[in-house]
Amino acid sequence: MPSLEDASTYTAELLAQTCASRQGDGSHEPYCTELFRRAILRLADGDACWVKILDAYSGQVKAWVRKRLFGVSQEELDDLVHDSFARFNRYYTADKLQAANHGIGSVMAFLRSCANSVAIDEIR
Repeated sequence: MPSLEDASTYTAELLAQTCASRQGDGSHEPYCTELFRRAILRLADGDACWVKILDAYSGQVKAWVRKRLFGVSQEELDDLVHDSFARFNRYYTADKLQAANHGIGSVMAFLRSCANSVAIDEIR
């Protein structure tokens, strides 16, 4: 696997592919974080990165929302997943990303908290 320094030349597609090839040693995580970094900072390929993030993580966000809400329709679930990503996009700042230190765990924890918040708001 190429070094993360080489990732600056990666396309959103290649970052997503490298991120998706999960490794037990976590060597894929900096590529996942880079995908989020480009999206959050709205870099030149930020929109393409958001598309790849949605492709890669929508299923997980659906599972988190579904865990809190039973009997929700597919259409409602899709809307709640969209709302979760919108909340994440609104509140996950560059400073939070900087604190992630190339680890995807804190990024995913924040995304999960957004999904949980959206589900709780829906319950209310």
